[in-house]
Amino acid sequence: MGSAVLLAPAFPEYCWNYANALAERMPVTLFCNRVLFQSEVGEAGAINGRVQLRLVEYGTPGTILRVLREVVRLRPDFVHFQEATGRRAAAVNAVLTMLLKGRTRTVLTVHDPKPHSGNDSPIAAKTWPLRNAVRQRADVAVLHGAFCSALYDSMGRPASQQLLTSVHGTILGPSSAQRLAPSPGQFLFFGRMEAYKGLDVLASSLELLRSRGRLLRVIVAGSGPELQRLGPRLSASGAEIIDKYLSRDETIELMQRSEAVLVPYKDATQSGVVAAAFANGRTVIASRVGGLSDAVVDGLNGILIEPNAPEALAQAMLTLADAPARAAALRAGAEAAAAGALNWNTIVENLLSDLRVLPTGR
Repeated sequence: MGSAVLLAPAFPEYCWNYANALAERMPVTLFCNRVLFQSEVGEAGAINGRVQLRLVEYGTPGTILRVLREVVRLRPDFVHFQEATGRRAAAVNAVLTMLLKGRTRTVLTVHDPKPHSGNDSPIAAKTWPLRNAVRQRADVAVLHGAFCSALYDSMGRPASQQLLTSVHGTILGPSSAQRLAPSPGQFLFFGRMEAYKGLDVLASSLELLRSRGRLLRVIVAGSGPELQRLGPRLSASGAEIIDKYLSRDETIELMQRSEAVLVPYKDATQSGVVAAAFANGRTVIASRVGGLSDAVVDGLNGILIEPNAPEALAQAMLTLADAPARAAALRAGAEAAAAGALNWNTIVENLLSDLRVLPTGR
């Protein structure tokens, strides 16, 4: 293969890691949302000399022109889109896939085949016509895990479109200087605080533990409507609340200081939180919903529990707090997953192998 153009209206660190691994094998040009890249990657994105990074205001006509010029100049083997979440970025993707159809192979990574419950659903509904246009035009669709692939396939994939199942690679990986020993019995719940993430399940679990005289150190960090609603309950049960948007370094430090990351989601497709936890060598306690069980292997790199089950979550936390050897074994499993299936070099090798045997779509 000769070269690739990558388009990243969202998921900047994911795309940066993908671009760096792909650039070990071919020239890569990455168009990335300027604001998101600078806020989420920043100094962590040391330019390696192989990736041609183009920071753009993604939702503008100028982005369309810049991408088209690059495609004409490079004649890449494929142009790889990340599905957009905002209206203007989704419009840019829709126009570009229309103009590039038949001129080069177009690949689309879909992170969430269906939107999460809660605030994400009405936002996704507004952009659905644009996002669906891109889905219908892409030559190849890439999904994370068997669950997401099956869900996407059931939503009306074009008969001519090739479907590839991949893995959500590691993000928020620590530098050697950032690595710390975990604090025994400390747990972390972090990210956007939306209803589907099960923060109420955690609140009920902590109340159960408190009623039994067990107080575990739990940090709840991030921002969103559920934290506003449930913050008093969590605080009353002993949780430490960090109500703010976390920087990359702050998130890594909190994961490094914790024994495990809590993912008691009520519904899910795939999860960047799991990929981030494994990148930091931290095990997870996760619900057996959606695509979480594609990444989390119960008893090997994490503990899977039933959704909406405060008792099960409480027991899993006690298991790790009271059995240091088991907690260490699960952390080792998480590190192995990060170095193996979730390693970006492995992901890129598998993706390129699949693309080589598919029709070009031109």
